[in-house]
Amino acid sequence: MNKVILCLVCFMFSCIDEIPFSRTSGNLEDIVIDGFITDQQEPYRVRLSRAVRVTTLQNNFRPVEKAEVKIEDDTGLVVQLNETSPGIYQTDTAQMRGEVGRSYRLNVRTADNSTYQSTWQKMLPVVKMDTLFFEVEDYVETFTNLNGSTVEIDRNRLKMLAGINTTGSDAGFYRVKTRQIEEILTSTLACCSQCWVIFEFPDVNIILVDGTRFRGQQLVNVGTVSYTQLSEYFIEVELLSLSQEAFDFWNVVKEQRSINGSIFDPLPSTLRGNIEKIGSDEVVTGFFSASASAKRSMIIDRSNISPPPKAGVTLREGDCRAISGATTEKPDVFN
Repeated sequence: MNKVILCLVCFMFSCIDEIPFSRTSGNLEDIVIDGFITDQQEPYRVRLSRAVRVTTLQNNFRPVEKAEVKIEDDTGLVVQLNETSPGIYQTDTAQMRGEVGRSYRLNVRTADNSTYQSTWQKMLPVVKMDTLFFEVEDYVETFTNLNGSTVEIDRNRLKMLAGINTTGSDAGFYRVKTRQIEEILTSTLACCSQCWVIFEFPDVNIILVDGTRFRGQQLVNVGTVSYTQLSEYFIEVELLSLSQEAFDFWNVVKEQRSINGSIFDPLPSTLRGNIEKIGSDEVVTGFFSASASAKRSMIIDRSNISPPPKAGVTLREGDCRAISGATTEKPDVFN
């Protein structure tokens, strides 16, 4: 089998997720289409790319440019997206806003006149996220030092928990995404000792909630926060409603991400979503979703937590702007 990596994206945060699957064709011209619409007043994005082999990870995004990309709803409204960067297509925030109960469909025509279309996706309501809090959690960090010896360090971190209320009879399927911003403090006599870094992990850990199988208040682990500095930390958790079709797709993605090479691992599945090529049986990977959104956020002052960091506080040295993704511009959420 030829192993291929398909690059999907969570467009809300422009974060690439590399999802492996195997098939005999290994066709590098297979298209990858992924996009979304929500009930939030925000740009909706669609990304078009081609599959790439696992041996080409150093250049793992092959954009499909100059395509005609449109989102339509069940009232007949059609909105065309603009290509804001190679392979990335986006709506104007004033053109369309998703509405619970309405249905939406994606249409794509590439430069070679190939046409693709998603199934209709009805935007379902989202349940309440009642609480967002953290617990201090102990863990052991294990690594190998330069001498080849295994070293274990007792540490602690903040486990983030969200209370999701699925008591209602209309509770359905949901996906959780997070956005985090860490204040970074460094030791330097020159510029700059205070920065902020945005961490957006929509697909690193796919978190799905099935509200049809459990009615009640569900405590969902939505990730962890580093506890090696005493600065402030912002976290935003977003709960997105999913259709059964979307839930099943992301569940397959989640299972494939869990494959680690054991003989007991499930066999990889073809990630065929809800998009097809008109007049062809070409495999199209990806998904176009319509989701209602509920958000909760909090700012954690890590200098006011008990117990303190088990392994002590890590204070970096030098210009904090050298840290990947760092900025000296204070985000509005901290003002």
